[in-house]
Amino acid sequence: MDTEFKVIAIIVIVLLGLMAVFLIIALKSLNKLLHDTATSITNMTVDLTKSVNRVTEDINELKDNLNKSLMSIDSATKQLTVTSKTIDDGFQRAFDVIEPVEQLVTNVYQRVAPPLNYLSLIISGGSKAAGAFINAFANRKRK
Repeated sequence: MDTEFKVIAIIVIVLLGLMAVFLIIALKSLNKLLHDTATSITNMTVDLTKSVNRVTEDINELKDNLNKSLMSIDSATKQLTVTSKTIDDGFQRAFDVIEPVEQLVTNVYQRVAPPLNYLSLIISGGSKAAGAFINAFANRKRK
């Protein structure tokens, strides 16, 4: 039994040795896998950081361009307001000049039109009377 025990012990020792070798190989593979994973994660982190930095730069550039555009729009709006006020003031001054002239024309018309209408009636009546007199006088001579 001693021999059987020795053979079994040798087989167990050899199997334990083989298991230790397989365990060492598996641990080395696991270590390489962990190292590759860490390298991949580091590379992904670097790439992600670069992408985030580019996006941040683009956003900052857009923000600056938007700010410039808004300032330009604000300036244009102010100029438009000033121009509108200038035009409004010009129209107001023109109306201030035109209104008294319109009132003067209205007053002159109201004062001159009735006498002129009366005079035109007198002239019309006089010319009709003269025409009638001339016709009557001409008809008398013919008879």
